[in-house]
Amino acid sequence: MPQVQARPVRIAAYDFRGTDEDDRWNLASTEPIETDWSAVTARCLAYLCLQHSDVQDKGLFERATFLMNLGLPRSDAAALLGSTDESLRVTLRGKPAKKARSKKQDK
Repeated sequence: MPQVQARPVRIAAYDFRGTDEDDRWNLASTEPIETDWSAVTARCLAYLCLQHSDVQDKGLFERATFLMNLGLPRSDAAALLGSTDESLRVTLRGKPAKKARSKKQDK
């Protein structure tokens, strides 16, 4: 039996990156498609962790950081949060780190 390489499952619908033009709409393909169920399970667990954490009631920045710290790529975290990858990239970039104020700045 030939070994079939599993395709990663994406949360976003119609993700055709890495496929040929003919493979996109060939619904009658005889090639079996295997699903990487460990990736599906990881995304489900990350979603459940988010729902049962205290981060759930916080802003988009905190929730996205939480999901990405669990190991989700930014694009998958954005899809779970109902946002886009580009929007989440700008949001994460826009939060500067708080600087400690020196005594000279207070005067």
